[in-house]
Amino acid sequence: APGIKITDKMSYGLGMFVEDLAGVTVLGHGGNNMGFSSDLWFLPDVGVGVVLLFNVQDTSDFRRVVKRRALELIFDAAPKAEGQLEYAVQRTKEARAEAMARLAPVDPELGERLAGRYADPNLGALVLAWNGSLWAEFGEYRSELLMQREGEGVTLVTKAPPLAGLPLVVTEEGGRPALALDADQTRYLFKAVVPQEATAQPTSTAGGR
Repeated sequence: APGIKITDKMSYGLGMFVEDLAGVTVLGHGGNNMGFSSDLWFLPDVGVGVVLLFNVQDTSDFRRVVKRRALELIFDAAPKAEGQLEYAVQRTKEARAEAMARLAPVDPELGERLAGRYADPNLGALVLAWNGSLWAEFGEYRSELLMQREGEGVTLVTKAPPLAGLPLVVTEEGGRPALALDADQTRYLFKAVVPQEATAQPTSTAGGR
């Protein structure tokens, strides 16, 4: 059965998209999540299947280019993948530059107030450290944090890959600072676990500059 019609060229059913790409049937399903992404698709008419796994998020453009290049190699189609990749890279650079332009260094008063240890029952410990700028330590990941004001609210944003652009909304829980992270359909809340006192800047800043 074709499943639920999405467009004239695509339908969905049982967790799989069925797509007609220039007369070629493609079955698959990919997606992005916090810190990782993946893709899975098949060309049933020629017996080919592809699995892509990434330790970064938001790889939609690259995944589309890989699919296009595979079709070029298998069906001797016109070579468009390289141009699509160049365009996607340029578009990503411009989008990131625009996003960075909306961010600012964390205010000293805010940084000193937020410095301390936090924890979410599912994601574990998060440490914010202040030493003229605000840094986040999350397991082996370290990044400087920038901020964006939205009305009365403040969002902290990670700077270092592979989690660059991760938003942490400054909030309160029980009268103490907390950090909320919305990831698709799940909301994580990092609550303060020790008194919010100034914490030394991480000894290692690899990947954050």
